[in-house]
Amino acid sequence: SVCAAKLTGAATMRGCAVTGISSGANGGIVAANGASVLIENCIIAGNYHRQRNSTDYATVSLEGGATMRGCEVSGNVLAASSYAAAASKYRAAGILCLKGTVDRCVVTNNLARDRAHVAGVYLGGSSTLVNSLVAGNRFELTEFTTAVAAGVYLNASTARLEHCTVADNDNPRPAGAHGVFLAAGSARNSVIAGNGPDGRRQFVTTQSTPSVAACCIEGLEVSGTGNLAADPLFADAAHGDYRLRLDSPALGVADATDGPVTDLAGVARPQGTAPDMGCFEHPVGLPECEIDLLSDPEGPLPYTLSVRGLVPAGAA
Repeated sequence: SVCAAKLTGAATMRGCAVTGISSGANGGIVAANGASVLIENCIIAGNYHRQRNSTDYATVSLEGGATMRGCEVSGNVLAASSYAAAASKYRAAGILCLKGTVDRCVVTNNLARDRAHVAGVYLGGSSTLVNSLVAGNRFELTEFTTAVAAGVYLNASTARLEHCTVADNDNPRPAGAHGVFLAAGSARNSVIAGNGPDGRRQFVTTQSTPSVAACCIEGLEVSGTGNLAADPLFADAAHGDYRLRLDSPALGVADATDGPVTDLAGVARPQGTAPDMGCFEHPVGLPECEIDLLSDPEGPLPYTLSVRGLVPAGAA
């Protein structure tokens, strides 16, 4: 079996769709290696990758400083294997970033099976995941020992999670993370919420003092400057809308130092005095209003409802 695309040198893959591929190639269905390699505005979805030996495997693999920008990696399956991964070899149903940058990407609904390490994104040395959404990724397991994280696995001191939203991922392994597993590296300005049935496993770390700052990690008090344990209040997570509501505690409280100048959707950051946490920046413009229903309809027609209107600070 061979890769659908193997990129080296100064190769660019732009505006392509890689779908419906069944492969057992070493590395990835799409494999990029080199600091000048760029994968941009591509859709890599609905592929099936079979592990054939003990090396690294993923739907997309990035090495040597490669960049992936503005892409969707969704609905892919990393299939079962009788081969255990060799030492320092890793497997991801979504993106295996051994050294590189993943910028403004959507990584959703990928399925990792037996002997995989992460369903969403793996970050190795000198790897950055920024302005990206990692949601709905999950494990389907018969071999539990390798299942580290359903969302994101940071595994090097130079791995960085920056302005990302990690939500609704699920890992059935009791020792693993539903959302983010931080073995080494840093997380900043990110939202980690709604992952798995066990809230204690939204975020898991082996570090006594993890490098985490200005993150909203639902239900968990994590040491670090500006961290929140609150519900971030997504607009409509049940239907895949992970923008922040107008009353979200994660609005306008991120750290602006050396941050990205736009969000996942291309909206400029910050819109106020400080940027928002997560991959989406709430645009400031015309006054807005959200209506929450606080009670069920009661009594004979016409019904009487209790409502609450929310408007952004400063709106008329």
